[in-house]
Amino acid sequence: MKSLSGVKKKIIYLDQCLLSRMVKMLDPDFPESRKLQPSFDLGFVRAAFEKLHQLVKLQLIVCPESPFHRLESSILDPEKPAAFAQHKRVWELLSGRTSFHYWDSIRNAQVIECADAWLGGASVSGINQIHAVTGRLHDWPKNKFNITLNWYPSVEEKEGNKNQGEHYRKKISSLYAGWLRDKPSFRTMYEKELRALGDSTRQLYIKVLGLRLKTNEGDPAAENEFFNLMMGSELRLLRELRERFERHVDTKGDALSTALIFLTSGEVSGCPYIQLSSLMYAEISQRVIGGNWRLDNDMPLNDVSAIAAYLPYCDAIFVDSQMHGLLKSKRVRGLSYCKALVHSTDNKGEFIAYLDSILNEAPEEHLEIVKRLYGERWLEPYFDVLKHDKARQAEDDEE
Repeated sequence: MKSLSGVKKKIIYLDQCLLSRMVKMLDPDFPESRKLQPSFDLGFVRAAFEKLHQLVKLQLIVCPESPFHRLESSILDPEKPAAFAQHKRVWELLSGRTSFHYWDSIRNAQVIECADAWLGGASVSGINQIHAVTGRLHDWPKNKFNITLNWYPSVEEKEGNKNQGEHYRKKISSLYAGWLRDKPSFRTMYEKELRALGDSTRQLYIKVLGLRLKTNEGDPAAENEFFNLMMGSELRLLRELRERFERHVDTKGDALSTALIFLTSGEVSGCPYIQLSSLMYAEISQRVIGGNWRLDNDMPLNDVSAIAAYLPYCDAIFVDSQMHGLLKSKRVRGLSYCKALVHSTDNKGEFIAYLDSILNEAPEEHLEIVKRLYGERWLEPYFDVLKHDKARQAEDDEE
């Protein structure tokens, strides 16, 4: 049902770092000695979960689940197979039945919007949440029941995620070496990253042309690689841009070239994902060059992709300290137009205060409607969620 009070929910993105700590806090069998850490103290994690769940139940916020939650939860400790189910249970509890799209789908939708504006001689105005979030964002649940499916990652999916991580690690070491050797400036790196999507798409297109010739000659390996590349997000974007430009009288007959030119032009800098990810990668390069970034650290590709995709649509996010440091740097903050509040353990007190402010600023009429509709006990945070899940599982096992 639609919101009965007219109050729109705020969107808060929770990084895996906080999600995992909440799982540890809620798990009755998790060793107490491993729950406490200097930055993620148990009191903070408990308070964060309590306030987040109450605000979700009060129809004041949603914390959409994301494909990154699934990806990172799929490669948890193999000695603890229940870990994925526990993480899934917690992120669904806070999602309000909403989820973020894949980062590249969000990026592509933004680029298409920029292309439409360019063809129409206009500029992109505002942020369209339909590009990023699926589910009825501001609706209230019709009942108190939430049905979930035990859709666990397959062995192939787990192995694929691990192999992808290893592949990235090999590429990153050479990338760091190149930065240390060439010492590009922040501006040079930023402008290079703004063109990166167009440059990589052009290279992929040239590659698939060669693979098509080999496929026509009966090469099965080339056929398989051709198919995989054609299904990738970059070439899907190129095909959609070409179709759009084909419908435009000024580009008809040369739509593909126009699409490739557009992707490498300054026009795509109006795409929030491209702008923000370019700023973050440029800042990382300067920290590597300046010796302020441990070279044995993994390049935070998933973190950058998640933040660049979701931050423009959020009212607030909670990320790890490393990403928080990047986002609050003068160069990134000065050039980015994203206004969402950024939190981590570096300012965890501000995060709790922010959650309190959402409740304090809620209209009394809104709160009364929720209590009347769902009952007083509805607002109690579900601290026993994992305890009850284990008890039910034990009963099923006995049967």
